[in-house]
Amino acid sequence: MMKPQTILLPISFSYVVIWWFFLIPVYGGNAVAYVPGFGGIPVLIWYMLCSFFFGTLASRVIGITPIE
Repeated sequence: MMKPQTILLPISFSYVVIWWFFLIPVYGGNAVAYVPGFGGIPVLIWYMLCSFFFGTLASRVIGITPIE
């Protein structure tokens, strides 16, 4: 049986594939999201925020806890 951490690898890789082949050619340097009081967020920063959020969410769904 695979470790739960290795199950997250394909999920994390899918983020990179979506980012590389779709988001950068479509949006380039334009803002993809707007934060009140901060302004527009470019693709790179938006990707990092979403990757952190969905990585945390996926690890909670699978049941992986951080090492203490």
